[in-house]
Amino acid sequence: MSFWLGATDNLKEGEWIWQSSGKTMTYSNWTDGEPNNCCGGENCLEMSANLGTWNDASCTNSFSVLCEFTYTCNAGGK
Repeated sequence: MSFWLGATDNLKEGEWIWQSSGKTMTYSNWTDGEPNNCCGGENCLEMSANLGTWNDASCTNSFSVLCEFTYTCNAGGK
């Protein structure tokens, strides 16, 4: 199983940005040999659930999505 992580190099090949913020990625966990832009059409960031490593994939692939959000815990129950 794979997941979309929400980054792309669609604007400029090789420059990966987070789609939600437009900020350049400062961390990466690419699978060996990736990103390789195979066939000139891999512009979205995919994570393999089995390996935990990243691959550039075609944005038209159908994967689940992982989302980030802020959660505030009210430990006092108030």
